[in-house]
Amino acid sequence: MTSYRPHSFEDFEEGQKFETPGRTLSQAFVDQYAMVSGDWAEHHTNQEYAEETIYGDRIAHGFLVFSVGTGLLYQTGVFSRTLTAVTEVSVKFPNATYVGDTISGEFEITHTSSDAPFDSVGTVGITGEMTNQNGALVCLTEAEFLVERE
Repeated sequence: MTSYRPHSFEDFEEGQKFETPGRTLSQAFVDQYAMVSGDWAEHHTNQEYAEETIYGDRIAHGFLVFSVGTGLLYQTGVFSRTLTAVTEVSVKFPNATYVGDTISGEFEITHTSSDAPFDSVGTVGITGEMTNQNGALVCLTEAEFLVERE
């Protein structure tokens, strides 16, 4: 697993990139997400139904993929005990993520700003690309985080 030291606001620079480890999305992950979200749509949870859809098999919830991606980013350590809040998020899902796919991501710092609602934090902009084991793009995200200052 790629790991990084925790970064304070002052440590981030435009263009920095961070790679995450991978995670395989099992049917148990999908079922647990369905329980938490209440989204039991059958293309996620019913094999026979899913085989008749445009996907041909069960797929993971898009926001499960996004959530796992943010968790993988946090696991790298770069935001350990410094990330205060997510203030803005934009997400796109260009391809489906299937049950059994392994996803990982690369995230890049797009900007930093001292303009933040509290003196103890700064704003860090980030883009992310999550791919599956075959290199297919499954999640694109842009976000702004509040990160603690030194």
